[in-house]
Amino acid sequence: MRAGRAVARSILANGIILICGIATGVIAARLLGPENRGVLAVIVFWPQLIASLSTLSFNEAATFGIGRHPHDADRVAAGAVRMALLLAGPTVVLCWILIPLVMGDGRASWWPAARLYALMFVPANFLSLAFLAWDQGRLRFNAYNGLRIVAPAVYLAVVVLLGLAGRISVASVVAASLIAVYTLTFIQVGRARTLAKVPVQSGVLRDLARRGVSFHWAAGLMILSAQADRVVALRLFDDATVGYYVVALALSTLGLSAVTLAIHTVLLPTLSRAAPGAREALMARGLRGATLLLAVTTATIAVPAPAWVALFFGDAYYPAGNLTRALSVAFFLVALRSVTVLGLRGLGDGRGGAIAETISLAIFALVCVPLAWRWGPYGLAVAVGVAALPALAYLAAHVRRRHGLSATALWGLRPATVRDCAHAARSVWTR
Repeated sequence: MRAGRAVARSILANGIILICGIATGVIAARLLGPENRGVLAVIVFWPQLIASLSTLSFNEAATFGIGRHPHDADRVAAGAVRMALLLAGPTVVLCWILIPLVMGDGRASWWPAARLYALMFVPANFLSLAFLAWDQGRLRFNAYNGLRIVAPAVYLAVVVLLGLAGRISVASVVAASLIAVYTLTFIQVGRARTLAKVPVQSGVLRDLARRGVSFHWAAGLMILSAQADRVVALRLFDDATVGYYVVALALSTLGLSAVTLAIHTVLLPTLSRAAPGAREALMARGLRGATLLLAVTTATIAVPAPAWVALFFGDAYYPAGNLTRALSVAFFLVALRSVTVLGLRGLGDGRGGAIAETISLAIFALVCVPLAWRWGPYGLAVAVGVAALPALAYLAAHVRRRHGLSATALWGLRPATVRDCAHAARSVWTR
């Protein structure tokens, strides 16, 4: 039950994070309006995407390495900090080069803002990832989750102050997000000053790089698959439509992100420490619980979606109501695929997840533009769902062949699963 309790507490932390995020988004969206909300998304999206694709999954490699060798946790964590600093510089240069290409000439006036954001965001973000891996790998989930709450809470607080002062603008909200990132980084640096004194051998960096690259094939494809719809939306739609899409996406993925992040937080280090014969059963149990939680959260958001949009964002965002329903169904399938891929990585099986993500990305690339031209943002929702189904079918076949688990064992809803989730929920507040 220890893993179940950790998952439940991680879901609670992710819920707090996402509530902060949705509250920040509501305030920004209401005060900026659909068009400026779309501009804000354009400025921060591309640097964050490029940064995510440039990490080489060094943080997950560190989490895995610490989980496998807990006696050497500080040395691996110190290596992750060095790796973060080594990767940050080239990533900023890459952002500087790519931003004009990906944003396009139509948004040239926002290139300097996006470049400045990348320059400030990347180093702090990479360091934060390294420090978080230190806690996650040691299974210190209370500290890990507590630290992850810091940035969204600070972001919300600063945006609230800006709103009260009547100073909300695209530039001020971007600055608020950077204040939040740097607040978290400074707290982490204070906690982990001892890592600066730990000598790091070149072998540690080589091991992190090798493991990170092996993870990053699947991780990079997962990032691209998860963000591909936003890439198309930002390239094809005007700023106002992007604003509607961002709002619908935030609502539709609210609960799904909480569950997926919780499974990722707990499952990777837990599976890395489990005895070889017990890992498959532990993964299946975790994925069945995730399936139940994903289904419940999807229904909770999708059924009353127009009412949620009206309540939180106001009449200006009315077009986002039914779009939220469509995206909720599509991203339920994406979340199911994602938690399965994450479970496989916890078993040390990155190949199956990489192939599944490749299938999904390839199909999305084939259908997204025609569907978006025909049905606008609704076409993107259809493309996301259509692309996820063949990947799920492949994962079911791969897991049965490689690990001896059926699709029912992975995603089936059993009475025992309901009892496990209820017990984990009750244990959130107990030791």
